[in-house]
Amino acid sequence: MLLTTHSPEHVQRRHQISNFTVLGIDPGNTTGWGLVEVPHTVLFAGQINSRQALVDLINRYLPTTVVIEAFRLYPWKAQAQSFSSMIPAELIGVAKATCDALNISLIEQPASARNIITKRVLVATGGWKVTTNLPHARDAVRHALYYCRKVYPEAFLELLA
Repeated sequence: MLLTTHSPEHVQRRHQISNFTVLGIDPGNTTGWGLVEVPHTVLFAGQINSRQALVDLINRYLPTTVVIEAFRLYPWKAQAQSFSSMIPAELIGVAKATCDALNISLIEQPASARNIITKRVLVATGGWKVTTNLPHARDAVRHALYYCRKVYPEAFLELLA
């Protein structure tokens, strides 16, 4: 069963981490993820490769918000996707269903959002170190930090000052 409820231990773990966390997800055959404590501290990151692992991840951390890279089938890439099972789209659906069941906000962002968060920002937030040799996790952290930058712009100005 893909949808699971969270146990009291998970709720306690979430409150030990932070009251406000953002889970960034870069969906794909290898799905990157990164957990950011608001406004900009990268706590954990990693890569997974199954729908159930995504459900388990959301249940484990119970973030305040999940930010996921949106899937768009661009005309110039459509032929390459012929006969594809569209794994990113499947994972977005799994994330939406899981977040709905847990009453967690889910935000989709365009792929271009990750390009706004530079190496300098990743280093300053701890994201560079925790995503070493994990390119999909790095993209997921960039998505989470981009969302935090939009919601807490003053904190990012202080970070980069």
